[in-house]
Amino acid sequence: GTYSVAFQTQQDETDLDLSNNSSVHTFEVTDTIYAADNGSYGGEWWNQDTQGLGSDPYHIGVAYEIMENDLATSVSVYIGPNTVPGSFITVELYEWTGSEFSVAASAESDVFDLDASHIDSWVTIPFLNNYAVTAGVPVMASIFHSGGPNIVYVGYGTNVAPGYTFSADDPNTAWSNQPRCAMIRLNLANGVNDIVESDEGKLQIFPNPAQDHFQVSCSALESDARAVLTDLTGKVVVNQTVPAGTTNFLIAVEGISSGIYEFTVIGNTGTISKKISIR
Repeated sequence: GTYSVAFQTQQDETDLDLSNNSSVHTFEVTDTIYAADNGSYGGEWWNQDTQGLGSDPYHIGVAYEIMENDLATSVSVYIGPNTVPGSFITVELYEWTGSEFSVAASAESDVFDLDASHIDSWVTIPFLNNYAVTAGVPVMASIFHSGGPNIVYVGYGTNVAPGYTFSADDPNTAWSNQPRCAMIRLNLANGVNDIVESDEGKLQIFPNPAQDHFQVSCSALESDARAVLTDLTGKVVVNQTVPAGTTNFLIAVEGISSGIYEFTVIGNTGTISKKISIR
């Protein structure tokens, strides 16, 4: 549904302007979609043309803070009304490296051809493979257009959300912040409010409590998976890849503070979790 949150500020000093002490932010809340735009079309964005071909190649994306371990399945984008039918795009996913967004995509789609039915409307494009996203690790859902005379325009919302939308020329060497909020959304496999019960028969951890490391035993993984250990605040303390076919592996926890943690294995077909105590 649609929600509005009012933010207000006050101070001890004399305030000479009382008109700028409040702000209202309206947004959509769903179980499986991350969105920063407000759903109201406010115009369209396209890249500069420095080569006289119509449009330079570009990437444009919207950043999202991942709240739960999940699978990213696709990206939805609003195609602007001036887009030329016959143009094509791909969608991509980029991860935060700790100081900036990577310029190497973690997931991408096949080439998607835009025809007249896609213009001035939403389109949803799946990744070639679902990608495991991790709570606390920001990602950016992006599109790529190779430029040329068949220009692709991307819609943006009527809201202004600095720090959400980024663009880059291609080849991509750096991301630049855009003041307008592009209508680019990230779709997930599971609802962010869903509670997934652990399957005791498929995931075993020992010893529990653990000290320097613990052994994980699980059903054979059908594809490469991600093993993630988070504390009770959601902070990721371990994040490692587990190859397809694995049934047993070790997780090193030496130097990690004592406490209760959530251990999760995230694969293309779902996630499974279990609590573990570290001492």
